[in-house]
Amino acid sequence: MQPWQARRVAEATLGLSFEAAAWVDRQLAPVAHKVGPAQLDRTITEALTRFDPDRAEAEARAARESRYVTVETRHVTTDGCVQVHGILDLADALDLDDALHAVATTLARLGSADSLDVRRAKALGEIARNDLTLNLTLPVTDEVGAEPMASAEKVPVPRRQVMLYAHLTVNSHGLDPFVRVDNTRSLITLDQLREWLTIQNTTMTVRPVLDLNEHLETTGYQPTHRLREQVAMVNGRCVFPHCTRPARGCDTDHITAHATGHAAGGPTCSCNLAPLCRRHHRIKTHTAWTYDLLDTGRYVWRSPHGLTFHVDPDGTTSIETTRHPSRP
Repeated sequence: MQPWQARRVAEATLGLSFEAAAWVDRQLAPVAHKVGPAQLDRTITEALTRFDPDRAEAEARAARESRYVTVETRHVTTDGCVQVHGILDLADALDLDDALHAVATTLARLGSADSLDVRRAKALGEIARNDLTLNLTLPVTDEVGAEPMASAEKVPVPRRQVMLYAHLTVNSHGLDPFVRVDNTRSLITLDQLREWLTIQNTTMTVRPVLDLNEHLETTGYQPTHRLREQVAMVNGRCVFPHCTRPARGCDTDHITAHATGHAAGGPTCSCNLAPLCRRHHRIKTHTAWTYDLLDTGRYVWRSPHGLTFHVDPDGTTSIETTRHPSRP
């Protein structure tokens, strides 16, 4: 670990108790040289909740009270644009992101030549104009404070569509107070998950436990949904060196190319599949980059220039290799 990395961890833990700081040290010591600011913040937050729950609850309550959305209508550019910024609840943010993506995709299919960012900005206006974000049932009255009319009209209440992949852990003390949200690579408290599940019109789906150590295999080229889900959960992100693209948005790559015709090849199974984002999937397929699975979630990559990298759930490490005497 470099001195600046040690200082960063030390400064971040100054406000923790001795027990909490010692716990952070045990978590980060083996991987501190690969931990980024986001992972450090998550570890500090988890330590606070485990060892100082009262302070963690106070900070969580303050964070909930800090939510806001501001539309800067007083600061308009000469092109008629304004800034919109805010802080949202995670579930609301995922809902909004899905809605923006859906409308932006529709605009592209309708012939829009704008960039994705511009289409997402336009999508927000479309959502506002169509009242898609309202979650209210309002009776129509003659005047303020009056009883609802007999023929009251109601604003339709859309069902919440947000998708969270939440993983709960049972330890020797019972249910762990933390829940890992797979699709955002973050931790939330069990109480926060309970709160989201009690929101009106929220649908909860409970899936069977998936054994990440089970060996799954299919005879075809395409992995089954269960196999694809296992590969995504084991790795969490694209396994190309230094890439952080979430695994659920990646292709499922055959480490050893799948058999075609009479040619020998690799099977479609747990030990021969890994998530690669589309860009790195193409690099691996069409260039001299190669990689092998060491064991679950750990890979060794070799570049066309003789560089070697070790990739695991904690990040990427460059491996020093001995060059061939004939090479410069």
